[in-house]
Amino acid sequence: MSGGSVPILTPPVYRPQGPLRIGVTGSISCGKDLVADLMSEQGALVINADGVYHGLLECDQTLRAKLRESFGETIVPAIGPVNRKALGRIVYSDSEAMTTLVSITHPRIRGEILRLMEEPGPEPRVLNAPLLVDMGLDQWMDTVVVVVVDSAIQVQRLMARDSIDRNFALAKISSQLSSSEKSANADFVLDNSGSIGDTRKKVVELWPRLIERAMNRRRQWQN
Repeated sequence: MSGGSVPILTPPVYRPQGPLRIGVTGSISCGKDLVADLMSEQGALVINADGVYHGLLECDQTLRAKLRESFGETIVPAIGPVNRKALGRIVYSDSEAMTTLVSITHPRIRGEILRLMEEPGPEPRVLNAPLLVDMGLDQWMDTVVVVVVDSAIQVQRLMARDSIDRNFALAKISSQLSSSEKSANADFVLDNSGSIGDTRKKVVELWPRLIERAMNRRRQWQN
């Protein structure tokens, strides 16, 4: 399934209030988690969209019931964990199944993300979200960073991380917007093709620019 076929939700209304909001996105296995973790070292409070999704799969009974109706009890049992690996196999090989999953889960995921991002506190919020653009959240951020990596490295990392073959890795990659499509919506692009040390240095150098960009957007909106 191509990333462009994933339904895009209407963006929430931007409001220049609350903690600064920094979006971190990128294609699968480009290193978003690493970059977000390094930003936490700079004082950010990180919210992981995948973590929000997994938490809802386990605890939100209304969401589970809707998924069970669409994908069956062997995938979403009445009691016990969702078989995420089997669910993934289904949706990455069937575009209609992916559309069904997205239509059920994305509104609920986005609502929970918005709630967490707006909780009071002094720390800038970093939203680590592979589908930041698809969920319409990029326009709600004060600034957006896209993490990219060499395509060959991306495939190798994904195969190793998920213990999958090349074809399944390519199917996962093609299910999302491409790096170039995501980068078109970014204020900053960070290349994570090097070592962890290289990326840490880039994040340390980028962090004050992110804060400045976020604060400038707030000031421009208020003026």
